[in-house]
Amino acid sequence: MPHPDSDLDFEQSRIALAALAPDAVVLCASQRLARNLRRDHDRLQLASGLTRWQPLQALAPAQWLEAVLREALLAGEIAVAEAPRLLLGDLQERILWDRAIGTPAELGGGAPAELGGTASSDGAADEGAQEDALFDREGLASAAAEANALMAAWDILIPVDAALQSEETRQFLRWREEFQRICGVAGWLEAARMLDWQIDRLKAGAGRLPGQLALAGFDRYNRQETRLAR
Repeated sequence: MPHPDSDLDFEQSRIALAALAPDAVVLCASQRLARNLRRDHDRLQLASGLTRWQPLQALAPAQWLEAVLREALLAGEIAVAEAPRLLLGDLQERILWDRAIGTPAELGGGAPAELGGTASSDGAADEGAQEDALFDREGLASAAAEANALMAAWDILIPVDAALQSEETRQFLRWREEFQRICGVAGWLEAARMLDWQIDRLKAGAGRLPGQLALAGFDRYNRQETRLAR
């Protein structure tokens, strides 16, 4: 399958829009930019005197990849058994990270030791509140998900030698291992790894690619975006 012409230096201008091929796809850094480009493209066609034209395909990378790979699955270019069973949404991913992180005791905290005899019910409630404050599970899950996405996007490598890792890093790697174990058993992928899976399928020849592919609005290109463009 021929590789589309890709433009890593796409300029948002009337000249660039006019130079796009009819079947060009513009991958945008934000939904707002995609809407603006489609609007500007429509205005350009009107100013050219046209009454009918092909709308500009300006999409977020995830939207475009999902559509292309869905068509490839329906066409039998990708075996159903090879495809992830589920792409985790943001909330689903946070819930799964929460499961991977475990209980406060598993985090190494546990209940504070009793001081001065048996704790009262009020004391137990205070300890529970302190635990909740100390181990903000929702915050930890959110931070872990963000760190995981950054590792995938920017190909961040963590030293294998545990002696070179901080305690926080070792803890995160344990959570990540458990998160990926749960996903592997169930056949799920989070957005960060799904993007790599989709790009791998494109590289293997699955999917119908446009004649021209452009990226717009990116300050810089991470590893995944560069792979996609090339």
